[in-house]
Order: sequence, then structure tokens, then C-alpha cells
Amino acid sequence: MLIDERAVSQSEHSGLMYRVANGTQFGGQPTTGANGDLTAMFVPGGIYVTFSGHDVRWPDGQQLQRIGLQPDFPVAPTIQGLRDGRDEVLEKAIAVVRGRL
Repeated sequence: MLIDERAVSQSEHSGLMYRVANGTQFGGQPTTGANGDLTAMFVPGGIYVTFSGHDVRWPDGQQLQRIGLQPDFPVAPTIQGLRDGRDEVLEKAIAVVRGRL
């Protein structure tokens, strides 16, 4: 599964479930680590506050919130790759898959 900082909340939960269900590997960059339902309320003084009341963890107890999904094979796009019209993240993922076949 390709991941990066744009993955947040439900997509992080999905990644966690895929990993636990079938050992899915992650490639790319770490996700945001911002998951859990939000609670919102006004406090005295008219201040609007939002916070998460969940503690999202891996089945072994490791924290997921504020850490995010970490890639098994880290790779990031480069300026040169973009100029050349290449998707270096996808290329690396294909190489990883082919290396296992």
C-alpha cells in the first residue's frame, strides 16, 4: 500500500486493518497520525475546542496516533523524477513486489 502525509484518519485505520488482516506492507512516507473521532464544544469565554477522545493503537499496543503508519520501504518523489515524468514511489513498490515473486 502506498502511503504519505496525505493519509489521515480513516485511511490510517484502513491501513492498520490491512496490515493486521494480511500483512500488507507500506511504501512511501509516514502518514499523519491524526485519527480518532473528534469532539467539539464551546468552553467559557466562547472558545471553540476540538479534541479526539480515542486512543488508537496497533493490536500489540503500539501507538498509532501522532506517529502514523510507517513505511516498510521508505521512498519519496524527487524533483528530478517529477521533471522526468516518473513516479518513483510506484516504481519502488513494483520493484518490491517483483522481488518477492
